[in-house]
Order: sequence, then C-alpha cells, then structure tokens
Amino acid sequence: MNSIAAESEQTLALRLELDRVRGELERCRRRAAQMQNVFSHLADTLFTAAPDGTIVDIGPGLAEFLGLASDEAPGPIWCQAIHPDDTQRYSEEWSAINRSGTAGEIAARIRNREGGYRPCLIRIIPGFDGDNNI
Repeated sequence: MNSIAAESEQTLALRLELDRVRGELERCRRRAAQMQNVFSHLADTLFTAAPDGTIVDIGPGLAEFLGLASDEAPGPIWCQAIHPDDTQRYSEEWSAINRSGTAGEIAARIRNREGGYRPCLIRIIPGFDGDNNI
C-alpha cells in the first residue's frame, strides 16, 4: 500500500471516529437537557423541614399542589395534609429516619388543593450543621 492510500485510510478512520464522537456528544446534550427539565420540576416539589418535621421552606409546585397561598406558612398545613390513616406511621418513620441520620423514604397519601388524596413518596435526606447535628 502506498503512502497516499495509507493516509486516506487514516483520514477515513479519523473521520469515522469523529462522527461517532459527535453523535455521542449530541446524545449526551439531549440527555442533559432532559435531566435539566426533570431537575427543574423536582425543585418545584422540594421542601425543607426542621428535625421535628415542621416545614420551613416549600417549592412553588408543592405549594400549588397543597393549595397554599404564596405567603402562607406551610408548617402546620403539611401535617394536616397527610391522610389521617397515615399520620402516625409517617411521624414514626420520619423520627426513625432522623434518628438514623441516613436518607429514607416514606409513602403517604397527601391531600391536594381539591381535597382529594394522592399517594406520594416523600424522600427524606437529613441535613447536618457544622457540629454534625441534624
């Protein structure tokens, strides 16, 4: 094989690899855009709570779901939003997760703004201060 043919094969191989990498990069960009969309919606449903479970901050999507006014304090409303049959178990599981200091999940029915209950999965991730207290 002469040097021109060898160079053409190398150029072709490089172009094919470049096309493959470009395709993979485009797939990654599309996936990143999808994940950004998911994360932006998740932020709407996030809330921050004190160790006793009192809500101190709530995302706009969750506030809308619960039917809270933008200036309404969510703390006591959250406890009232949990289905009465789930309240005791929710409280016990919340306490257990906080005592363990590890993330956990609680399934509970939550009352929406129309007054109906929807099954929800609440993911709890305990946060720690500088002294390692929750």
